[in-house]
Amino acid sequence: MIQRGCFGSAHPGGVNMVFCDGKVTSISYDIDLTIHERLSNQRDGLPVDVTSY
Repeated sequence: MIQRGCFGSAHPGGVNMVFCDGKVTSISYDIDLTIHERLSNQRDGLPVDVTSY
C-alpha cells in the first residue's frame, strides 16, 4: 500500500535514513517537518543542525 505524504517503516518510533555521506541514523516520527524537508532536499543549500533530529 502506498501512502502519499507519509514517510516511515515498520520500526516503532522512527525511520532509518541513509545520508549522502553514508551515515545511517534513526529519525523520530515526531521530527519537525521543516527539518525533514531540509534533510530531504540536498539542492536547497540550507544547513541543518545535527542536534535538531
